[in-house]
Amino acid sequence: MNQKGNALFLILIAVALFAALSYAVTQSGRSGGGVDKEQAIIGASQLTQYASQISQSIQRLKLLGGCTDNEISMWHDSNGDSIEDTNDDYYNATSPIDHSCHVFHTDGGAVPYTPPDTSWLNTAHQAKGFYGQYFFTGMTQILGVGTDTCPTVGCELLMYIPYLNKTIAEQVQKGMLSTTTIQTENIINLEPQANDRFRGVYGGGYSTSDVGDQSTMLAGKQTGCLLRPIAVGEYACYHVLIAR
Repeated sequence: MNQKGNALFLILIAVALFAALSYAVTQSGRSGGGVDKEQAIIGASQLTQYASQISQSIQRLKLLGGCTDNEISMWHDSNGDSIEDTNDDYYNATSPIDHSCHVFHTDGGAVPYTPPDTSWLNTAHQAKGFYGQYFFTGMTQILGVGTDTCPTVGCELLMYIPYLNKTIAEQVQKGMLSTTTIQTENIINLEPQANDRFRGVYGGGYSTSDVGDQSTMLAGKQTGCLLRPIAVGEYACYHVLIAR
């Protein structure tokens, strides 16, 4: 009798564990975007910490190294040929040749270049340009940050992270603005374009755009996220590296 009772007890435990596992899987799936809420919180934290690390490095290069806004270089070996030249995405000819103003070089800011974790991204956009990369641009201004005179002077240097999972973007927004609400910016040229890469020039390139005129909650915010309506589910976040 005891053996039967023990067997029944073990079966009930197994059923309960299976039910709990099924519930956990179901809840994880409901969070959307291919990543659960816990993973999204961790990913958002890693993303914002990395952006902050880059921003702090740039401030040190400017304050201690005397680097100008135009001399700051976001160069990294984007094509993997171990050569720094115009074939690289962020080649900046105005940056000192000793790499003292290079954010990702050991002789400059010494920040390791680490691409976004693939789990942060929405694979529906993987065929688009600069998918799986951070995009650095000097062609955009955040209203209320800096002088608001882009393109003549006040375009910010932005770190832009396109094609994110909704859950990641929501957690970044929550951490920075205490809300998961993400508003729409109906600006076509916010999608990364090759001619908008930061190569030592601010404004006057392929396009300029404002963030904060439509999604007003982003006005004056150094970090935030947005949804671009021209491609459904195209979530992105930005961080101001240099306010101008």
